[in-house]
Amino acid sequence: MKKIIDGNEAAAWMSYAFTEAAVLYPITPATGMAEKVEKWAAAGRTNAFHHSIKIIPMQSEAGVAGTLHGLLKAGTLAAAYTCSQGLLLMLPTIYKLVGELLPAVIHVAARSVASSALSIFGDHSDVMAVRQTGAVMLSAASVQEAALFSAVAHLTAVEGSLPVIHFFDGFNTSHELQKIEVPDYKVIKKRMDQAAYLAFKDKAISNEQPRAYGSSQTPDIFFQQLEAANAVHTAIPQIVQSCLEELNPLFQTNCSIVDYDGSNMAEVVIVIMGSVSGTVGQVVYEQNEAGNRCGVITIHLYRPFPTAFFLKKLPASVKTIVVLDRTKERGSQGEPLLLDVQSACYELPERPVIIGGRYGLGSKDVTPDQIRGVLHESRKARPKSRFTIGIIDDVTHLSLLPKGNKDLTGDTIYQVKVWGRGSDGAVSCSRQTVKIVGQETDLEVQGQFWHDAKKTGGLTVSQLRFGREAIRSAYKVQNSDFISCYDERYLKQYNVLAGLRENGIFLLNSSCPDAPGDAISVETKRFLARKNIQFYTINAGKIANQFNLGPYINTIMQTLFFYLTDLLPFEKAIQRLKEEIKKAYGEHDPAMVAANHRAMELAVANVMKVDVPERWNHFIADASFKRKPAEGARTFQTLIQQPLQKQEGNTISVGDLLRSGMIDGSLPLGTSAMEKRGIAEQLPAWDEEFCLQCNLCAAVCPHAAIRPFLMNAERSDAPPGFSTIPASGVESAMFRIQISPDDCTGCSLCAEACPAAPSALTMKAAGRWKEDENELWSYALQNGINDHPFRQTSLKGSQFNRPLLEFSGACAGCGETPYVKLLTQLFGDRIVIANATGCSSIWGCSLPSVPYTTNGDGCGPVWGNSLLENNAEYGYGMKLGLDVIQNHFLEEAEACLRQEKYSPLFRKTLEEWLEAYRLGRHTRKTAHQLIRALVNEKQTHPDLEPLYRLRRHLTARSQWIVGGDGWAYDIGFGGIDHIVAQGSNVNILVLDNEGYANTGGQASKAAPAASRVKFSSNGSNSSKKDFGLMMMSYGDVYVAQICMSADPNQTIAALTEAEAYPGPAIVIAYCPCVLHGMNSRSMLTEGKKAVECGYWTLYRYDPRKKKKGRSPMRIDSSPPKWSLFQDFLQGEARFSSVCRFNKKTGEALLAQNEANAKRRYSNYRMLSEMKMDENDTHKV
Repeated sequence: MKKIIDGNEAAAWMSYAFTEAAVLYPITPATGMAEKVEKWAAAGRTNAFHHSIKIIPMQSEAGVAGTLHGLLKAGTLAAAYTCSQGLLLMLPTIYKLVGELLPAVIHVAARSVASSALSIFGDHSDVMAVRQTGAVMLSAASVQEAALFSAVAHLTAVEGSLPVIHFFDGFNTSHELQKIEVPDYKVIKKRMDQAAYLAFKDKAISNEQPRAYGSSQTPDIFFQQLEAANAVHTAIPQIVQSCLEELNPLFQTNCSIVDYDGSNMAEVVIVIMGSVSGTVGQVVYEQNEAGNRCGVITIHLYRPFPTAFFLKKLPASVKTIVVLDRTKERGSQGEPLLLDVQSACYELPERPVIIGGRYGLGSKDVTPDQIRGVLHESRKARPKSRFTIGIIDDVTHLSLLPKGNKDLTGDTIYQVKVWGRGSDGAVSCSRQTVKIVGQETDLEVQGQFWHDAKKTGGLTVSQLRFGREAIRSAYKVQNSDFISCYDERYLKQYNVLAGLRENGIFLLNSSCPDAPGDAISVETKRFLARKNIQFYTINAGKIANQFNLGPYINTIMQTLFFYLTDLLPFEKAIQRLKEEIKKAYGEHDPAMVAANHRAMELAVANVMKVDVPERWNHFIADASFKRKPAEGARTFQTLIQQPLQKQEGNTISVGDLLRSGMIDGSLPLGTSAMEKRGIAEQLPAWDEEFCLQCNLCAAVCPHAAIRPFLMNAERSDAPPGFSTIPASGVESAMFRIQISPDDCTGCSLCAEACPAAPSALTMKAAGRWKEDENELWSYALQNGINDHPFRQTSLKGSQFNRPLLEFSGACAGCGETPYVKLLTQLFGDRIVIANATGCSSIWGCSLPSVPYTTNGDGCGPVWGNSLLENNAEYGYGMKLGLDVIQNHFLEEAEACLRQEKYSPLFRKTLEEWLEAYRLGRHTRKTAHQLIRALVNEKQTHPDLEPLYRLRRHLTARSQWIVGGDGWAYDIGFGGIDHIVAQGSNVNILVLDNEGYANTGGQASKAAPAASRVKFSSNGSNSSKKDFGLMMMSYGDVYVAQICMSADPNQTIAALTEAEAYPGPAIVIAYCPCVLHGMNSRSMLTEGKKAVECGYWTLYRYDPRKKKKGRSPMRIDSSPPKWSLFQDFLQGEARFSSVCRFNKKTGEALLAQNEANAKRRYSNYRMLSEMKMDENDTHKV
């Protein structure tokens, strides 16, 4: 049967057939496989054996591998889905699986392994780290092949008695939609070797036939043990080949373990693995048509390497072999596939020239011109033996120049690009479009989807192809027939129309559809006229607002796509769209169905065709559209940030990175202030008449886009509109609340938080006044008073401190950023942050900008990310490392005090610093005093130079370890537990949004009962882990639970106390998230409700109080209003939807959630009422 699915679903579909237990842990881009398997199991779907699948979510990939091992020993066919660091965490167990001949199957959406930087995108660096384990490794090159080799993997594992790693390119294949053939489970099951299957079952651990496994062996036998299974590995190539020959007819494929395509008399042969196969095949065909004799070998079985099959497929005429590896192996003579090919060809009587190159790392697009460049190089008398393609290497000069055009897609294939904005529905509707066209026609279809690192409001580009011939182009759309743009501002930010063919169609969502010229650059106008583009506009936002569709304009734009193209009869398209809308909303929101249907009708009625004036063709091009750095302007902003912002990152050379100081991947701070994305549709307007000067609006702002300013009373240069009021509590100063309109996301939390009646902040449509507000923002930044008399740790005082986290790429209304922003206002010029991988690391440091910044003195946070699983240890190491250096200084300083050759003033200053150090009060002020003394003293005593070199380490650091609940409660829990047990003076901030938000909302141990999240499709039936209570059991750990929106003063108090506590301190912050599906659409309201009803309790546990005979536990929130609890749950879709499938079970889970909350509160109250013995200084 035909299905239109992506690579992840294709692999999962066939994996489900042969799996009895699936072990899950989320990691991008492989999570889609695990999600599909869990969802099918929750819906009651059975596998090929007519059994339901056991779903086993785990706390880490190491846990996944261990569970997989145990399942297989027990005789259960088990599978897992992973990539990147996740696969590497499984590595030790994979050796065990190989040694014990267990048929595990691990499906991998191959992804980069983090080094100096994280990349969630695809290459083979993860799977290449597994090649030495002895596991069978199968490579799929397309969505169709992902299905085929998924089946092959499971069948081979059973028949060959070895674990199989089945991999395909992350994103390039995992997220690509295509129409493929998948056989029925009944048919595919017949291909399983029943004797091998029963033999595996018979080998299961049994008390009736007991054996011991995993012995410890001595040198006299261990070597022989490793050699004992050689025959098992030797048999694999033929097993895989036979399996492919049986399955090819079922999948309508023609694959073997080594495929060859091209001339039988080829002189140049390219050897590759993965999704680039289609692109190389296009170029090989083109070259052979031109009389050049070329070929391409695609390796499908990588381990054991099929040397005999490879040599058999290699044409005898070959003179040069070019091996392309999608990985980089530092320090090696060549990359892995190259070395394998060289080794295989060593047996040839006449060896061809063999050269190798790297390509496509981190999903770098590979286009035909790059492959032509490779063929051009191969024909040289002395070609480069090692090279790279797709980049500009102006340092080691390994890169090859591209040759010819970038596109070999057939002219009959209709190509589409959709420029969307995160959370506007552009990607989801593009996926739907591909499926509708594929299902309703006999056309071949393809969908590729790209997005930047911004959580919402970021750029998305969907790239679609439709045609009657097979679509082999694995690269992005280069030449379009149709371009749709959801945001008119993109026309001045990006080259949106690049590649639009003559007479092509351009559909623009415009706020002024009858006069869109103001939004279009001169260069774009010339392009429209010169290419005779059919230009259409629609005010989709206006229609969406009319029906309360929010930012989702996808239904409107999708309707017009079908209206303006002839891929499908419009009536049939509309019918299918309406069916899809009813399927999505019909059961629970009929009004939404009606609203979308009406919006579709208005879309057709209101779309306007723009008559492009002929005079546009004669406009002079706007030189600023393609700005280039001025000569000598070698800065990060001009060399790196600006090209990335304009989607021109491929022009950045290796030398540009070096010139920008990025050799180790580190980045300068404060670059987010240069982005100015301007994504807010509405902005807060300040009315000074009603302002209470409480600064609460600034505290809750997730992006630091609204701030209070103190100004001098006498200002003659203030721009028009810069109104102020007398500052309360500050003599001779004026006060103003000012927004940065281009950095605001329009979330409206500030207006909602304002306690004034009427509110001093109202949301207004961003119009012409926005430009004036930009000028006022600049003036406030330049002229604001930095010093103020308010207590730094008060709500009001903290907000006058410049936030050193600003303008991040987090979601509008993000529940995480206000906490970290507050940390930088309290401790920012001396804070050191170790950040676990997750939401907070992505919005915290993703190119092209860094939201952490510096103060006026150039001081600011140090931020670092290692991995997800080791963040606690990483931060612990940071703390200990800084302690070691300060101890070195301490030892040298104490020695200096004993030497009378130094001046009394210097020794007095040194002694004052030492005393401050012993008390933990060595502030930046005391450090500066000592540094000045050192500078003066070393003029006469040069021997103080080593001491002076340590001057950057004289200030007390505030070490914070930050991450989400997935890190703290699951994969990183062991690390946290260890460093807490050591009693080290570190601070841990857990941003608890009750799930793995960064990978799409999977369940963690923070997910409460009844929550319907991914990996718990029918609602979680487990209790939320009480992490705080567990940490209290140590007795000497400071623990607090906070919620900024419910009680900002308690939040500040907890963070301040935690930082001052002389030992481990943990602060758990409630972070409402858009993934919760909140009806109110407000993080602020949701946090307040959670605390009010008892869902989230505010408390502070301070062990120091025990010394005074008081309970260390203080509950800060008011007694819960339990009557509001179920109403709170019903206000979030993750809870309210649990009754949709089974009302009785859902209601029981919701009741369990409330019971769990009451039990937690009872425990906290009991702790708070306990009387303490003054002599009990450690345990409760």
